[in-house]
Amino acid sequence: MNFVGNVGYVFVAVIGGIMVTQRAIAIGDVQAFIQYSRQFSQPIMQLSSIANTIQLTLASAERVFELLDEPKKSPTRPVHGPLPSRVGPYSSTTFSSAISRTRR
Repeated sequence: MNFVGNVGYVFVAVIGGIMVTQRAIAIGDVQAFIQYSRQFSQPIMQLSSIANTIQLTLASAERVFELLDEPKKSPTRPVHGPLPSRVGPYSSTTFSSAISRTRR
């Protein structure tokens, strides 16, 4: 719809420019016609924007309902059993760093 408004703007500007050079109308009349054409096309552009929003909403709702209508999948069981316990020798180890030695 924006294209139609721009074509109307160009049409009024060109025809108005020709008529101004022939002194048939004043430049203020051309400016008034440009404003009238914008005011005329504005509600049409708003309606097309609303129609586009409704169409996008319906498409999104259709995708959501398709997702909700899918059958539920059963949870899969792990292929392996429980993890074995790690039992083995344990030795206490102390660690130190150069940072801890310089802060003392």
